[in-house]
Amino acid sequence: MRVLLIDDHALFRIGLQELLARRGIEVVAAEGDCELGIHLAGEENPDVILLDLQLPGIHGLDVLKNVIAREMPSPVIVITDDGSVDVAVEAMRAGAFDFVTKPFGASRLRVTVSNAIRQEELADLVDSY
Repeated sequence: MRVLLIDDHALFRIGLQELLARRGIEVVAAEGDCELGIHLAGEENPDVILLDLQLPGIHGLDVLKNVIAREMPSPVIVITDDGSVDVAVEAMRAGAFDFVTKPFGASRLRVTVSNAIRQEELADLVDSY
């Protein structure tokens, strides 16, 4: 599994990278800059994008909409500390695959990432027929 992480908190990024690596998940890039994150989403072609909503400059929902508009094949999992239903619904309507509220456990994240990859594999299989 190849993951792109976009989150502005350096300590969180470092911790999450370590957590994912211990679970056999490769982080192709971990970025706090939204513009660079969008660029890397297209360049690195990760299996999944983990995207924080509370980002400086560009709101995470705008980053999500940008990724979706560019028709990048990577499913986006929103990670945020705002667990309100309104935010979750808005993220899902914007095209997020799933919504995970911080703090979360390693097993929850692994299952969510695995489900996103399986969903994409199934969609590719259906499209090939």
